[in-house]
Amino acid sequence: MEINVWTSSNVKHIHRDKVAGSYKVTVQHKGGERVFVVAHVIIATGFASGGIVHMPTYPGMVSS
Repeated sequence: MEINVWTSSNVKHIHRDKVAGSYKVTVQHKGGERVFVVAHVIIATGFASGGIVHMPTYPGMVSS
């Protein structure tokens, strides 16, 4: 299995299509933007934060 990973990228917008069961994700990378339509979204916030956990919040977030 091959997994593409972009570092130094920003997710500008995520829209969930409940009917289709997919997400439309706008990513800013290397001065440009790309839009992806995907079934799953994983947001990796990094691990080199000195042991301090940073959990971003977003509208509609469901806590576990």
